Amino acid sequence: MNTMHGFCKLRAAWSGRLRSLLRDRFEARLAALGGALALVVGLGLWQQRSSLLVVVLGVALSYAALTILSAHRRELRLSASLGRWPLILAHAGWGVAGATDDGLALVQTNPAFARMHGYSVDELTGQSIEIVFALDSRKAFVDALALTRQVGRHRFESLHRHRDGHFFRVAVDMAMVGGEVVYRFVDLQEVNEMGDARRAAQIAKEFFEKTFDATPVGMFVADDDGRYLRVNRAMCEFTGYSESELLAMSYSDITHPEDVGLQKTWALNGATGSRYQSFHTEKRYLHQNGDEVWAQLTMLRASDGAGGVLYWAGQVLDIDRLKRAELALRLSEQRFRGVFENANTGMVVADPSGRVVHFNEAFSVMLGHDAEVLKQMHFAEFFVPAERSAENPLSDEILKTPGDKYRIERRWTACDGRSVWVDLYISTIRDESGAVVNFIAVVGDITERKKSALALGESKRKLRALAAYQEGLLEQERKHIAGEVHDEMGQLMTALKMDLSLMRLRFGENLQLLAMIDEMRSLVDRTINVVRQVASNLRPAVLDHGLAPAIEWLAADFSKRGTIRCRLDGGGNFALPELQSTAVFRVVQESLTNVTRHSLAREVVISMQCSGQQRQIVVRDDGIGFDTVAVGKGQGFGLFGMRERLLALGGRLRIVSAPGQGTTVTIKLPLVNGDPS
Repeated sequence: MNTMHGFCKLRAAWSGRLRSLLRDRFEARLAALGGALALVVGLGLWQQRSSLLVVVLGVALSYAALTILSAHRRELRLSASLGRWPLILAHAGWGVAGATDDGLALVQTNPAFARMHGYSVDELTGQSIEIVFALDSRKAFVDALALTRQVGRHRFESLHRHRDGHFFRVAVDMAMVGGEVVYRFVDLQEVNEMGDARRAAQIAKEFFEKTFDATPVGMFVADDDGRYLRVNRAMCEFTGYSESELLAMSYSDITHPEDVGLQKTWALNGATGSRYQSFHTEKRYLHQNGDEVWAQLTMLRASDGAGGVLYWAGQVLDIDRLKRAELALRLSEQRFRGVFENANTGMVVADPSGRVVHFNEAFSVMLGHDAEVLKQMHFAEFFVPAERSAENPLSDEILKTPGDKYRIERRWTACDGRSVWVDLYISTIRDESGAVVNFIAVVGDITERKKSALALGESKRKLRALAAYQEGLLEQERKHIAGEVHDEMGQLMTALKMDLSLMRLRFGENLQLLAMIDEMRSLVDRTINVVRQVASNLRPAVLDHGLAPAIEWLAADFSKRGTIRCRLDGGGNFALPELQSTAVFRVVQESLTNVTRHSLAREVVISMQCSGQQRQIVVRDDGIGFDTVAVGKGQGFGLFGMRERLLALGGRLRIVSAPGQGTTVTIKLPLVNGDPS
């Protein structure tokens, strides 16, 4: 602005001189004419050998006239030049202001300076320069003004205040012109914004170029006839053509014949007043190898506003695999629906709460409900009333069961009130987050099979009861026979032995008869031992004293008769009813027999434990073991008989063994009919 003020003063000074010269224009013309005449006269007198002084005077007058005319032309050119400066400064984009000699009061400003600060030119004229400087920048302004007076010019940045109160940074060029201060201001924000805009435009251009070439989505630009003007690498890879080949082709050349008409549809739809319109569709392209490939196409139609097409821009997303998967899924859905609807087995779909969503005809026929009634029912309502309140398999069992498969057998209630046994095979359908979306249940009517299974189970139960009863009778018979053998034959053998003793006393002198009596007595002793052994094998008399003493006797007898050590742990008050004690004794006896025959063990340990109403006996050996699966498939009834004997009494038998790891037989038996002790 100081520069502008200096120019204004200079223009005013030259204008004064020019006006003075213009006032003397007539005199100047007369002087020039007189000088010219004097020159002519002087030349004539010279030729006539006149005075030299006249010639010199004519030349001087002519020179003065030419000088005045030259100065007049310069003044005119300067006046025209100075007339352009106010126009330039008035339309300049930077702010210019002229101040007083002390630089503190604004004398003149241009419109750009006034707009920059939110004022008009008239409002700023005569105001203090500090009106535009922020309070924090005023000291720096005073220092810059002093420096400008010293060196003549100074540039610095300052914080200015707008009329509305906001602050902005400016670059200040302060100069001394003709003794006055002239300021030039440039808004740094506007400069930065213009630079940013240019940089943003360049970045956007580079970004578009790089994105267009590097994006994995096919992109192209085509003219109104569908001829390709530009294609990217992904478009070439998608179609199988090179860039040069595509640029020589058009839209219809690589489009499936049935989809060529889509472009005409876009053109018709685009015949509106809008300059830009986009269209989305799925179409088929023809690959270079002849295959059909599906793409999701997004087209942008750029119009000139008068209905003409400037260009077409397109994005081609390869959805061939997705489309084929969708077609396969649709076909699979149709197959599933066909199987679902026509299956002989009942099938039903339920939502996560158990509400019926869909079902097939077989399911409706199975329960006898109408279709409309089934649509209003909850899955738990199918259960018989006794089980309906106790459990909800969808919410309680299935959702808590790991995995997506669940199988149960339950009783359902048909519409006529009859019970229907069903086999439920339930699968869960989950979304991407793992939440259950639906349940699909395959429902099989197993009422007849269940009746047969229940009848078979009842038959097995009765057979076990019969076997237990028969075993009980057998044990009673054994007990009776053992008692008879022990008592009757024992008494007879004892009486016979006494008679032999009397005969030995009476006929002792007859040595031959004495030898026969001794032989007969020895035979009677052996017979008595055999009778005792037979009675013991039928039923050990020690069982009458309880299971623990019987097992202890069995372990001692086992160790005495063989080479395998047998040790008893526990025992004590291990009381059971007679029937259970006998069964456990026989199982332990059979286990020890198997150890003797097959195990090659060095030691057997029998442990007896009591826990509440539960009794447990474990027989463990360190023998060679055996394969339980292979033995289970055999034809023998040893292990089978042991299991059945315990099952009939509500107990369980567990055998754990493997080759080289010994064998463990575990007997668990609940105490029934109270504790006999």
